[in-house]
Amino acid sequence: MLPKSFSNPVVSIIASRLLQSTMALACIAGVSSVARAESPIPIANVAPVSDLNAEAEALIATIGKTLESEETYKKDAKVWKQGASLLAVVSQAIVEHPEASSLKSAAPSIRQGAIQVARSKTLAEAQAGQKMITEAVAGRLVADAKPEADWGKLTKMHPSMEEMNSRAAAVRRSLKRLRKPEEEARDATALALLAVATYADTHEVKNAADKPYWQELAGNFQKEMTETATAMRSKDLEKAKTVFAEGMKRCEACHEKFHNE
Repeated sequence: MLPKSFSNPVVSIIASRLLQSTMALACIAGVSSVARAESPIPIANVAPVSDLNAEAEALIATIGKTLESEETYKKDAKVWKQGASLLAVVSQAIVEHPEASSLKSAAPSIRQGAIQVARSKTLAEAQAGQKMITEAVAGRLVADAKPEADWGKLTKMHPSMEEMNSRAAAVRRSLKRLRKPEEEARDATALALLAVATYADTHEVKNAADKPYWQELAGNFQKEMTETATAMRSKDLEKAKTVFAEGMKRCEACHEKFHNE
């Protein structure tokens, strides 16, 4: 209702329209603030979308092989748990990347399926998640898979850290002699992406005053892994070795500070 002071019909109409416009803008702003569960670090600064697409495709293939039977599900538990955890992160990165991707529309559904696989307790649960992934790639999307996601809840900390250890070891091997730079650089890209999830997931920080330090370490590690991947693609081994070594120092500092808290 308008104030009584707006007794002039023309003034009333103008005021009413201004009020409606203001309310509409407020609603838009409110929706945006709720819906924009974006990465705390702009994904465009983390990795090119070509890396994300290639990594997603590789992970989907690898995970599928581990879920073929009860035997492979148990034997390769580390592979599917870590791989699906990373796939959830990669998928969300594809959703948010400003560049076009053939997996863009499928990515939210792939993310949901990957999370189900990663947290599965039985082969049936994992295969149901895998079905969500394969159907999404084929264009059959999960109805309630929204593009927004909380980066702090995409993956559990343990499989994320285990995957980081595996990828860091792979980067070390590659830096001795690059054979397939584009492919090998994705190990560093994976580390950069997991660093973003680590930045967002601060539940391991017991003292709130230490949160800025946690995020400083994760943010710097992301930058150094992104630089490592870029240098590897350019076949600049010396630069790749230098920035990778700096990144590993962040891991050591994080482990020293937070591991025993």
